[in-house]
Amino acid sequence: HSSTIPHHDLSLKKDLKHFERGIKRLEYIKKIKKLILFINISHSSEFNNSIYNINLLNSIKKYGFENFFIICIYKNENIKEDKPLIIVNNYYIYEIKSFGYNDPRDDLKIHNLIKQKFNINLISKNIIDNEIKFSN
Repeated sequence: HSSTIPHHDLSLKKDLKHFERGIKRLEYIKKIKKLILFINISHSSEFNNSIYNINLLNSIKKYGFENFFIICIYKNENIKEDKPLIIVNNYYIYEIKSFGYNDPRDDLKIHNLIKQKFNINLISKNIIDNEIKFSN
């Protein structure tokens, strides 16, 4: 999720477990070389990730992820229509006309965009968690 300021207290057990589960998932995905789609969504009221960021791409490669795509979606209420997709290697940037901050229609639009552009079935973190349980 996006956040302007840090809001997790790692001295709390629930927050620490949240981060540990996420790291365990990423380690598992890297180990089995599963195709992964990193999705970064921002809003015009937060920050603009509608530009290509080679540092983000390189940092993911540096830590051993080989089979991945990044899609950065910038939700902008101030444009009249969606802007074309920019593709650089396995880095995708898309700017969409937003219905408004936290409007559920944006989620549906993003889901449809991902299915259309990537032609993949998304799996949830729960499925990955179950795979991790059965692989141990």
